[in-house]
Amino acid sequence: MKKLLPFILLLATLTAFAQRNQTALSGLLNIPGTLKKSYESHPAGTEFELIKVVKLSRNNVDPTKTGVLLMLNINHTHVALPASKADILDLHTATREDFWQSIFLYENMYAHYDNKGYRNDIRQDLSEESREYLGNLSGLFYEDAYVQDYVHRLFMSTKPVNVNNQRPEVLSVRLLKSPSPDAYMLPNGTLLISTGLLSTLDSEEELTAIIASEVAHYFLDHQVINVMKAESRARRAEFWSGMLEIVAAGFDEYFTYKNEYYVPGTTYLGTDIIASVINSRTNARLGMSYTQKQESRADKIACDYLTFEGIDPAALTSALIKIRNYYEEARDYYTLSRYGIYAEMDERIERLPEPKEFQSRSYQRAMCGVTTFNALLHQAGNQYEHSIAVLQKNVERKLVTDEDLTLLAKAHMQLYDSPEANLETLNILAQAKEMARYPNPNAYKQEILLLLRLNRHAKAADALVAYMELLSSQYNAGNIDDATWMSSEINWANKLLQRIELF
Repeated sequence: MKKLLPFILLLATLTAFAQRNQTALSGLLNIPGTLKKSYESHPAGTEFELIKVVKLSRNNVDPTKTGVLLMLNINHTHVALPASKADILDLHTATREDFWQSIFLYENMYAHYDNKGYRNDIRQDLSEESREYLGNLSGLFYEDAYVQDYVHRLFMSTKPVNVNNQRPEVLSVRLLKSPSPDAYMLPNGTLLISTGLLSTLDSEEELTAIIASEVAHYFLDHQVINVMKAESRARRAEFWSGMLEIVAAGFDEYFTYKNEYYVPGTTYLGTDIIASVINSRTNARLGMSYTQKQESRADKIACDYLTFEGIDPAALTSALIKIRNYYEEARDYYTLSRYGIYAEMDERIERLPEPKEFQSRSYQRAMCGVTTFNALLHQAGNQYEHSIAVLQKNVERKLVTDEDLTLLAKAHMQLYDSPEANLETLNILAQAKEMARYPNPNAYKQEILLLLRLNRHAKAADALVAYMELLSSQYNAGNIDDATWMSSEINWANKLLQRIELF
């Protein structure tokens, strides 16, 4: 016993020394796994449990075991593995949190932060600019409690809860009024998803794939990394000075469009106004102009996540193809989204699994109102062909509403003016009026204009009387803006009726 005592004291001294020089970088992880390759005396296939991640500043026993280390429990013995060798571990992830933790380890993010630091100065600056950016977007957020909750639940079931508590951002999701399909994660953790993306996709699997890819960009800190690489940045005040003025101008344009197609309490801005606040300069400013390597890594992680959740990773391929097809059909050959030129998009798609068709009736039912909204956005920008194409999705899915048919009729009237086309449009409006639960004043007004095109003046006069009676019955709706609009419409209808009586 006396002979063993010095060794016991030495071991205790070394243990105490190691603890003084050891810093925990993670909490307890307890993720099981097996070795893919042999390590030290442990052969490939050896089972282990990943306990935690630490940083060891000095190690007099084994100087090679310093820096960021993964502490493994192998046969009740602690084994320190350098973080750079994480790729020899096959982690058996059972929970979503375990999955994202494994990505954090495989991408060597602990060593990245140990080497580069968290750069809280840049992080705070980007968070403040993100909040300012979101403030400038006030009025451009889509608000529908059901759709918002649907997307929020999907987002919450995809993102990690708390893999790295050293980052101060809080993850959240907002829906942006934009007919162009896009999604991007701001540096402060806010994921922006456009209404255009929601109606371009056809399934929950595809939307999950896009969310997972964007979460991966955030998780790998691509925004901060890109800003750190940038040589210089314009002063914040100079960069953001024009945004509020542009959005304010958009509201003025909205009031002009409102007199043509009215939905109480709703704001529609033209696509050109939306484009002014979603552009490549903004993306670069906030570190969201990703390199091909960054896109490739985020897509690979998204595919791995889909596989982990039991979802076919081809969902990401399908989603990106539909996004690309949208811009091709819109003839937007240098899209205002972050996807860049089409050659890059094609290369990105080629790296992914073979495409498959994804359709989900429940998802399409949830998003049919968003599809209608995007049709309104297109019409606000005088893009009537695009509006028809969007509305046709609801028609083909047998999810069409009276508002869809009324908008379809309006778009047809803007594009066609033959007797046959006008009769067909009149039939569409008749269907809209028949299926409406409550009378839609817009359908009545479009019918009046069509009857005048067809020189059916007597029927137009009757329709004008019915239109004024409908407006009068809704005049006291309680919304001042509504009452103002209705009063203006009654005045228009009255004057038009007087002119018709002179025919």
